[in-house]
Amino acid sequence: IDVRTPPAGPSRSATHEQEEGLKPLRVLAPGVTAAWDCVTQSPRLIQARDSFLSGPGGAGISLTAHDLARFKATDPHRVTRAFIERHRGLFRHGPELLDQCVVAREHVAPHNGMRTTIWQQEVESIPVFDGLLISHVTRREELVNLSSRLVPDANAAVKSNRNIALAGMPSVTATQAIARAAQDVGEAIEEDRIIQLDGLAAGRWQRFSAD
Repeated sequence: IDVRTPPAGPSRSATHEQEEGLKPLRVLAPGVTAAWDCVTQSPRLIQARDSFLSGPGGAGISLTAHDLARFKATDPHRVTRAFIERHRGLFRHGPELLDQCVVAREHVAPHNGMRTTIWQQEVESIPVFDGLLISHVTRREELVNLSSRLVPDANAAVKSNRNIALAGMPSVTATQAIARAAQDVGEAIEEDRIIQLDGLAAGRWQRFSAD
């Protein structure tokens, strides 16, 4: 169950800007299809039926050498970044949004060299729910497809809800939160019986022990 309200009702259609952005892409990559997320209105999946979204080395089809030249040749994600930059109308943001994300998972298939990268969007080091961008790139740097559920301006959305202040200065301690969570599921744990095992780790994780 997703309690977030879709910005324009339950429609899964693209915005006018996104429809306009699709037109040149369909000329460059005939057979390209796009599906839209009903909450974020981001492109849930962009792919071409009979080809990739870019050519070998990243150039070709929907990208040019000039598009790629804007990004470092040593950047393993330059094809993904270049595609987002070239077709930012589809995403309603540019590749700079990836700088607000962390690479949550990356895998290169040993049998064919396919690189799968999953970015997780964060605000103040807190993961945005379902805020993922996933790309698949071949060994020859051909962009296979892209899937995005990134929120174009998550920082503004969070600030408007005053959640950053709450995240930085929570009204309860971690041990209080654990005790209350336990009570919600029918367990009685005294707060002073909860032992902190370590400090904050990456992603603000901590470990505790209790009876």
